[in-house]
Amino acid sequence: MLAIPEMTGAGAAFGDIKDMPERKTLPQEFREGWHHNPFCKIASKMFYEGGTLEGHGLTPKAGVDQKKAQRVLAAWLGSFAPKHEHKIGAVGYALSEWFDLDEKKAKQAA
Repeated sequence: MLAIPEMTGAGAAFGDIKDMPERKTLPQEFREGWHHNPFCKIASKMFYEGGTLEGHGLTPKAGVDQKKAQRVLAAWLGSFAPKHEHKIGAVGYALSEWFDLDEKKAKQAA
């Protein structure tokens, strides 16, 4: 499982991406076909709507601190440094590592 990095308050506010996976290290479905990946669709919705993890059909996996994960994901999505495709792919990948997806609930939220 991808480790949830420590994120300071300043890091969260200023979009700290030092621990964000590099695009070339992401699995193929998060690099190239992210338009069709359900986790990337959630990441994109979070980006455009400034949303949180709530209401997307996500349940934290065992040992995942949802608040800590939310802080990291918000920082990555809010950063100006990486290209949009990289952000969505990396956040989608992190979501898939840290959360289980109930696709029925996700479709209801869409």
